[in-house]
Amino acid sequence: MDPQINRKSWSLEEEWILFLGVTFYGHQWHEISNMFDSRPDKMIKNYWNSVRMKTKSEEFRGIIEQVFIARGLEQVRMQKRD
Repeated sequence: MDPQINRKSWSLEEEWILFLGVTFYGHQWHEISNMFDSRPDKMIKNYWNSVRMKTKSEEFRGIIEQVFIARGLEQVRMQKRD
């Protein structure tokens, strides 16, 4: 096992980067993996597909967009409080 690969749970920031990467590059996993320091392309693809399988395909993008936008807005609100 490669010690440089991050096997921890995905952070909110990583999920947001993944969402933006898929939005921009589609399913070009190698290109998306360049956006991460320690997540290889197969790990990224597997994570994306596992999250995708939890919802129906046609609903996926709308649900994910709503979740990430809500999370992003909450982070902005928390930063303004500090």
